Amino acid sequence: MKQLLRRLLDPDPNYTQWIEEWETAHPPPVPDREDWPTFEVSLRGEPSEATLASVRKQTWKLIGSGGAYVAELGGDDLLHPHALSVVAFEIQRTGALALYSDEDVVDALGRRMRPLFKPDWSPSLRSPNYPGNLRVVRRDVPVPHDWQHVRRVLYHRRGV
Repeated sequence: MKQLLRRLLDPDPNYTQWIEEWETAHPPPVPDREDWPTFEVSLRGEPSEATLASVRKQTWKLIGSGGAYVAELGGDDLLHPHALSVVAFEIQRTGALALYSDEDVVDALGRRMRPLFKPDWSPSLRSPNYPGNLRVVRRDVPVPHDWQHVRRVLYHRRGV
């Protein structure tokens, strides 16, 4: 039982190495700075200092109250350092009104594990939790019916 629990809680060294190599080989795209969208970050629950720090690391020009898009994340979770730049690029590229990304878990030591690579949007699979934890929706869209999947791990849930 202890071995099973350890395997479930320990980070997968293969994933950790793979994601570091992949992110090095695939740097985040840069949006056109003349026309990039702005975001208001909405935090669910009481934000931790680590969460606030991950939001502060985002490109400063992208964040402001009343932004065209609202990015929602959990109060104890972390954004990838380039999360909003990648989302801004995807908005410019696709014209998406609502976006979601892949995610993983980060432990107290900052090790990444348990990736959740999500499928593309399908109305038949629709549920309130389908987009996951990082949801970015254009402010003037009350209920998005079509979501754009950003195929990058941009959200890190805090794990044990």
